[in-house]
Amino acid sequence: MGDDSGLRLNLHTGERHGEGQGEGRPKTVLEHNMERQREEQERPGRPGGHTSRGQEGEAVISSLFNHNPDIPVIQQEEVVQQKEDVFSVKTFDQLSLDERLVKNLGELGITTLTTIQSKALPVIMGGKDALVKSQTGSGKTLTYALPILQSLGARRPKIDRKSGVFAIVIVPTRELAVQSFEWFQKLCKAFIWVVPCLLVGGENRKAEKARMRKGANVLVSTPGRLVDHLEKTETFAVERVEWVVLDEADRMLELGYEREVRKVLTALQERSQVPRRQSVLLSATLTSSIQQLSEISLRHPVFVDAAEAEEGEARELVTPTNLTQTFLLVPAKLRLVTLGAFVLWKCQLASRKKMLIFFPTQDMVDFYTKFLEVVLWGTSGEEARKRKGLDTGVELLRLHGSMKQQDRLAVFQQFRSSSSGVLLCTDVAARGLDLPQVDWIVQYTAPTSVSDYVHRVGRTARIGARGSSVILLLPSEAGFVKCLESNKIPLAEMTLGQVLTKLLKAGVAGREGRPPCSMEEAATNLQMTMEAAVAESPKLHQLACQAYVSFVRSYASYPTNIRDVFCFKELHLGHCAKSFALRDPPSKITGIGKGQWVEKQERRTKDIKREEKIIKAQKRRIDQKSLVMSEFSTGFAGISQQDKEERKTKKLKKVSTFEKW
Repeated sequence: MGDDSGLRLNLHTGERHGEGQGEGRPKTVLEHNMERQREEQERPGRPGGHTSRGQEGEAVISSLFNHNPDIPVIQQEEVVQQKEDVFSVKTFDQLSLDERLVKNLGELGITTLTTIQSKALPVIMGGKDALVKSQTGSGKTLTYALPILQSLGARRPKIDRKSGVFAIVIVPTRELAVQSFEWFQKLCKAFIWVVPCLLVGGENRKAEKARMRKGANVLVSTPGRLVDHLEKTETFAVERVEWVVLDEADRMLELGYEREVRKVLTALQERSQVPRRQSVLLSATLTSSIQQLSEISLRHPVFVDAAEAEEGEARELVTPTNLTQTFLLVPAKLRLVTLGAFVLWKCQLASRKKMLIFFPTQDMVDFYTKFLEVVLWGTSGEEARKRKGLDTGVELLRLHGSMKQQDRLAVFQQFRSSSSGVLLCTDVAARGLDLPQVDWIVQYTAPTSVSDYVHRVGRTARIGARGSSVILLLPSEAGFVKCLESNKIPLAEMTLGQVLTKLLKAGVAGREGRPPCSMEEAATNLQMTMEAAVAESPKLHQLACQAYVSFVRSYASYPTNIRDVFCFKELHLGHCAKSFALRDPPSKITGIGKGQWVEKQERRTKDIKREEKIIKAQKRRIDQKSLVMSEFSTGFAGISQQDKEERKTKKLKKVSTFEKW
C-alpha cells in the first residue's frame, strides 16, 4: 500500500487496523471520539461521523467514513498492451526533403522520425490521399506540415502571399489551431516567402479580414470560423487550394462540426480551379464516423497505422508505452478530500509537478478550482491568518469553453511555458494539445468512451517522455476497468489509504489549529474546512450547487452502451453532495443553486411562450383575413389589396351613377 502498507481502512466504521495497534497502546483523541460516536449511533435517529463546531457553535456532523459502500476487489487479468514504437531508425536527412527544411528541423532539435512519420511521409509526399491513425503525441502535425511546405517551397517562380491560399488545415479547437499555426511559423523559417495565417472564433473578424486581404498561403482554422469567412468575406479566394487537412477529425465530429466540414468541402469542390486536390485525415482513433467522413473527403486513400497490426487483425486503441496508468476506487463522500490529498501529494510533497485534471462540466472546473485554492492557500479573511496556507508556489489555472478567447489563449500559453502547476479543464484540452512536461493526468470522473480515455491520457508521455495517469471511479463503476482491459489498456490499482495518508503528512489542521492525529482526522479537517467555507460564502455555495447539478446531469447523459457500468440508479445523490462540500439535502440543492443553467431554462421557457403568443396572433389575423376574402379570391392579394379593389369598385359605381345623372 505504498507508504502506508500496514494500514487497512474500514470505510463503514472508520476504524484502522494494522501493525502496532494493541491493547496496551494509549488511545488517541480521535479514537476516544470514535468510541463515543459509536455509542451515540446506537441511539435512534443519531447519524454517525466526526463532530465539529460550526461558526456559531452549532454541532456539525461529518460522516465521511461511515455508511460507505464496500470497495470491490477487482480480479485483474494480465493484459498484453498494444505496442506502438514512437521513434523509428530513420532520420530526416534520409528523406527527399529540402536541405533548408532539414536544417531548420535540426535547429529545432528534431532529427529522428517518429514511426508514424516514417510510414506516412512517403505516402503523402507521393501525392496520395491518406487516412492516418496514430497515438497522441507521436508527431502527426509534422506528418502533414512538412509535405505541404516542401511542395510550396519548391515552386518556381516563387509564390508570395498574394499568390493565394494553397493549403487549408482544419482543427476542432482554438488551442489546437494556435498550436498548429505556431508549428507552421517555425517551419516557414526555411521558406520565408510562404505565409501562414490563423483563423479562430473569438478573435476580431475585421482583423482577420485585413490579414486575408494582405494574403496568405496556408490557413489554419476552426470549422465554424472558416465557414463564416467562406460565406461573408469576399476577398477569401479558395480557387487555388490544393491541400485539405482534417486534424483530430473524430473530435470535430463529436463536437458537431460535421455540417461545417461538409460545407467547406462542398465550397472547395464548387470553386476549385485545380485539377486535383490532395486530402489528409488524421486521428488517434478510428470510428465508423471517421470512415464515413473519409469517403466524402478522400479519394482512394491509403490507410497508415503506426501500430503493429497484422493484416486482418483488429486495430486496438493504443496508449504510450512510457505511460503508467492507475485507477482509484473512491466512495462519493471521500472524492473531495481524495482530490485535495492527491494534489498535495504530487504537487507539494513531490517537488511541484505539472498536473492536468479533467472534469465533465464547466461548473465543476470553476468549483474545484476554488476548492484547490482552499487546499493549497487556505481560506480568506480571518481563517487565512489563523491557518497557514499549505503551498503558495503551486500555480492554479482553469480552462473551459465558456471563457473568453483571450483568457483561454493566455491560460494555454502560461501552462505550456510553466515548469509546474495544476490545470483544471474540460475535454476542450483533451485532443491534440502539446503541453510539455506534464507529469500527471487526473480524471476526476470517467469519460464517456474508451477512446476519450485514450485522448485524455495522451496529454502526457508524449514523444517518448514518461508520464503517469490516474482515474477516480466510484465502487459501482469498477466495471470500467474491465472495459479498458478488454481494449488492451492495462491499469494498476492505487489504494485510498495511500492517498489520504498524505493529508496527515501535510499536517492539515482543523479550524481550531490543532494538528491531526490520524489520517481520518486530517481528511475530516479538510472536509469540514471546505464545508464551512461553502456555508459561510453565498457565492461559493451557489457555485457548489451549480457544479453539483451539472455533475448529476452529466452523469445521466452517459451513452446507453455503457450505462450498465455508469448506472444513474446506483448514484447516491446525498453522498455526491458531500463531494461538493454541501450540507444541504439533494432536494434542497436544486432549488438553491439557481445558476446559469436555471436562467437559461427560464429564458428558454419565456421565448417559447412568446413564440406561442406570436403564432396565436398570426392565426387570429389569418382567420380574420379569411372572413373578409371573396369566395372568388385566391387569398394571395391580402386584405389591404382587397380593400383597395373594393374602394375602387365603389368609386367607379359612383362615377357611373353621376354621369348617368
